[in-house]
Amino acid sequence: MVIVWMVIKVPFQENVFKKVQLEIGVPFLVFVMVFSFLFLIFFALILFFSKNIDIDECLINNGGCDSKAICTNEIGSFNCKCKPGYIGNGIECIGCNENEYSFNETICVSCPDNSISSLASSSIIDCKCLPGYEGIQCDIQKEDCRKNGCQNNGKCVIISFNDTAYCDCTNTGFDGINCQTQNGNYFYSKKEKKLFFFKKK
Repeated sequence: MVIVWMVIKVPFQENVFKKVQLEIGVPFLVFVMVFSFLFLIFFALILFFSKNIDIDECLINNGGCDSKAICTNEIGSFNCKCKPGYIGNGIECIGCNENEYSFNETICVSCPDNSISSLASSSIIDCKCLPGYEGIQCDIQKEDCRKNGCQNNGKCVIISFNDTAYCDCTNTGFDGINCQTQNGNYFYSKKEKKLFFFKKK
């Protein structure tokens, strides 16, 4: 039965092909076949690239992310992440208060004692020690007159631009870091309760 079908089929295909050749001509038939082949290739390429072409959602309105967030384009999607100093899910971001800093863009953490920071600080590094303190946690008080004071009516002078301080012993009759050593050019009268200056001859 199979042999009979093949015998009938082959002559049928050959007859149809010869009939088409006679009616439309060989060159036109070749053109149609080539055009059909190229069209199938073109259609297949369109299907392939349409699946791999990505639209950058971040180009329009920051992808819908908060203005204080960073929009990152991904294939077929996008991601919103709050900028350093802000916390939230990226769609909504809130800045940390003064004397706070953001941790992992999820929570605001207070700066260590004896330190301050500005709004929307992004790291503990932004927490600056108050004058007179130092260290990573601002827990070390500087060894100067702000901590130890000045003796014998000396005045503690603070230099703000480099956060240092020293004892001004002028007109006290004393010298030294803390005005602790009596100056030989002065003497103190207990009777008159005054400090007198005399010049050496």
